[in-house]
Amino acid sequence: MNFEKEIRARLSAPYPSAPYLMAGEDGTTERGILSSRDHEQREVFELTDAHAWPDYITLHASLSAIPIEEHNPQVALTVAGRTLTPQSFYSMDALLEDVQALGQASHYQAIQLNYKGFGHYSKGTKTHIFQGAKLNDFKVGLETDQEIFRKEFSFQSQGLLHQKEFPHGDFWLTSAPNGVTGERLYPLLAYGGYFNVGVDLTMIEPIFALIKQGENEATALQLLRASELRQMGVLPPRTRREGGDEWIFCDQLRLDSMMSMAGALITGAAKLKVYDAEGIDSCLYASVAYEQPDPNVNHIMLTFKLL
Repeated sequence: MNFEKEIRARLSAPYPSAPYLMAGEDGTTERGILSSRDHEQREVFELTDAHAWPDYITLHASLSAIPIEEHNPQVALTVAGRTLTPQSFYSMDALLEDVQALGQASHYQAIQLNYKGFGHYSKGTKTHIFQGAKLNDFKVGLETDQEIFRKEFSFQSQGLLHQKEFPHGDFWLTSAPNGVTGERLYPLLAYGGYFNVGVDLTMIEPIFALIKQGENEATALQLLRASELRQMGVLPPRTRREGGDEWIFCDQLRLDSMMSMAGALITGAAKLKVYDAEGIDSCLYASVAYEQPDPNVNHIMLTFKLL
């Protein structure tokens, strides 16, 4: 592959513009942090001029999906003491018809970015291309095909996920698979991550399941994207919406776990360590932007900014 030809075509824009670039605050002076060792071998830190290091570094990366390993959790719904036919949680038969296509593409536990071995960096007004780990006077802490970033998705791995719905006076109560019981309760189960070749990184996101009553007295699953839940104002660990309905996440999740792959990358989830030529001092970079020049081959250009 002629990597220089590919990169030179983009040298006029070393990093993409909005909406993918997260801009810093006006009027701030950025400084880099160097690590070194003193005479007692203790690690110390010194401030150094940020312009001694590249301002932005763009790596070319390949995108790959890690499928959920073979697990066979069962899901069952009991309504007023009557247990509907249990289903295998990850079978197509368990999904309501309108979400089967979404479910089929959501059996992934992680999405991984691997370094393709080339890129470019900007320093001042100049842009330089590089191949491998060496950037003229600097080195990136990566080898070709090494993992740059991995976004994990929560999923179900074992056991019986049993939900119960039963009358209680004038109301119906729901007992979630994690034991939480309440009125107008909507328990959400982590299903995995969505991925398809050629989709924008904004669509690579967590998927969640609601246990429902399906056809023929069978247990069924309704699937929801994390973006749909965010639009509804539903965030972990639990949210009470206007009107009184309460949504809970049965799995322990952090707020940032609701982000898409795109959201994670433009907010600095991917980190890159860059070393000086001697490999002694180093600076840390965080991801701020991405570009998909050819989504059909899962090719990503990921841009990092000096912290």
